[in-house]
Amino acid sequence: MRISTRTGIAAGISTAVALAALSIGVSLLFRASASQRVDDLLRERAEAAPIFAAVAERVAVSELDVTLDGVRVDDGSRTVSIGRLPDDPLPPLDEPALRTVRADDENWRLLAVRVDDVPRVGDRALVEFVEPLGDVDEQVRTLRRRTIGIAIVTGVVVALFGAWWGRRAARPLTDLAEDANRIDPGRPAEWSVRTRSGSPE
Repeated sequence: MRISTRTGIAAGISTAVALAALSIGVSLLFRASASQRVDDLLRERAEAAPIFAAVAERVAVSELDVTLDGVRVDDGSRTVSIGRLPDDPLPPLDEPALRTVRADDENWRLLAVRVDDVPRVGDRALVEFVEPLGDVDEQVRTLRRRTIGIAIVTGVVVALFGAWWGRRAARPLTDLAEDANRIDPGRPAEWSVRTRSGSPE
């Protein structure tokens, strides 16, 4: 295999590997950033936890139910579901936590907070706010597909450039090989080298 071909292949593979690693790093950073935005949104929504703890049953049977983002309220005896929630059952609501679960073939982010003394003194409830991560996952997949496409195109371009540049860089060796092939295969004592032809090497 020629040096120029080896150079092109090495350049293309190196570029593709570097871009693949970059794609993984960017995807992880993007997912972390997008997930952080969802967590911040859930924390903002959690400020309304006492209100939901007080009026959960009334909201669940009102026309507001279909317009609200997903909320679950557990007062220890029953769980009231409000708003847009996945069709698949969510895990039991048993402690304050921030977690990610899988339902309806997508990821959901859940934030549960404890509310005390609402609506009456001595009452305790867990209020969980639910937000889908479908958009985040789809954006990460789109970013990954685009980066892979860029990696393939860039790898091919760099491989072609590497082969061209490798051919130029290896030209002295090619000239030397051609000069060697032109040498008379007779006795070495009869060889002669002209100083004005052939490669410097």
